[in-house]
Amino acid sequence: MLKSEVQVVLRNKSTNIPYECLGGNRYRNIVSGKEGEVSDEKAKEVFTISVPLSLACSVNPLVKKLINRLGLVIES
Repeated sequence: MLKSEVQVVLRNKSTNIPYECLGGNRYRNIVSGKEGEVSDEKAKEVFTISVPLSLACSVNPLVKKLINRLGLVIES
């Protein structure tokens, strides 16, 4: 069952690394755990939304831990 709040997971278009959208122009690299701010303009250039991964992470938060521990990337 889906939570009422869906976690938005993005894919870096050039590296295929998944990022978690934290809100307020803040993003977290799910693989490395590093986070920072990215302007709206730059975010539009760099990221694309991964709907399947967003839903998977919303249903089971352990998916993010799995990505982090195994260093997984998203195939485009």
